Amino acid sequence: METCYIRLYMKGIEKPFIFEVSEAEQNKFRNHLDGVGFFVFETVNGFFVAVNLEGVQAFNLLWEPALISASAPGKADDRWPDAEIAVFLRNRERPYATNASEPKEIYVVLETLTEGFVDDGEDLFVGFQDEDGEEVYFNTQQTLLIRVSALVYRQGEALIGDEGEDDDDDDDDDEDLF
Repeated sequence: METCYIRLYMKGIEKPFIFEVSEAEQNKFRNHLDGVGFFVFETVNGFFVAVNLEGVQAFNLLWEPALISASAPGKADDRWPDAEIAVFLRNRERPYATNASEPKEIYVVLETLTEGFVDDGEDLFVGFQDEDGEEVYFNTQQTLLIRVSALVYRQGEALIGDEGEDDDDDDDDDEDLF
């Protein structure tokens, strides 16, 4: 299988972001170019990335370039913190980094970003509880990119799926996530 990369040049960030992805994820990105709002893709090194397409100035879709592999996130790029969640905001070189208290909230944040609610102005701010139980909110119009651990994302997805199955059994349980 071919090694593929997505290199993103973002508004207000000097250095481009480089993500190693599967060929299928690269094709999904290519096919979503007419979209607006956020696009979520999975990297090969265990992260989900939500990118605000309005913040992308330019991008490259690359395959097996010799110089890129040494500088892909998780290798030589020192901007990535050792945290489950990293949020890059406009005009800030370093991300806001934290860990999640509830994986399902992180899953809901990424799903909210990709479902277009943000474009309708419904969710100017999205948020979740961090590892200390404190609330964290981000202005979606100022958010360029969110990187989330795939483990946290999948745990949240499984928890939401389990709740959906429980809802089929008990129609009285209409609990909101936030």
